[in-house]
Amino acid sequence: MDKVKGWALAFAVGGLYAVIGQIIWNIFAGALGADFPYLGPLTLLGMGAVALVLYLPGIQQRIGAVSGFGSILPFNGFAGGVAGAYERAVAETGQPGKGVAASVKLILLVIGVGGLVDAIVGALAFLVA
Repeated sequence: MDKVKGWALAFAVGGLYAVIGQIIWNIFAGALGADFPYLGPLTLLGMGAVALVLYLPGIQQRIGAVSGFGSILPFNGFAGGVAGAYERAVAETGQPGKGVAASVKLILLVIGVGGLVDAIVGALAFLVA
């Protein structure tokens, strides 16, 4: 049950970061126009600012203690998560091969779950429209 709770918290916190990113996008789009060509990079810059604000006073570290990979800093999170999976597996087993396996497992899990969720949302949007 603890594993399920951990996954739920990871997805909830990761989803919250996605909502924050969308809010930042909407603010920039409202101020600069929806057709402004640099909304993506500005949003990433805004997410970097959020990461900085959360990381410096230690808030990010406390969130990470509870939600694991879902709380990875939004600007460089995926790379940090993969590195963290590698480091944890090597620390626990002492075998670099196990670290590589843990990293690959995380990559496939994130891409697989993300792709599955995208496909489901796309299919539902198609059926509704």
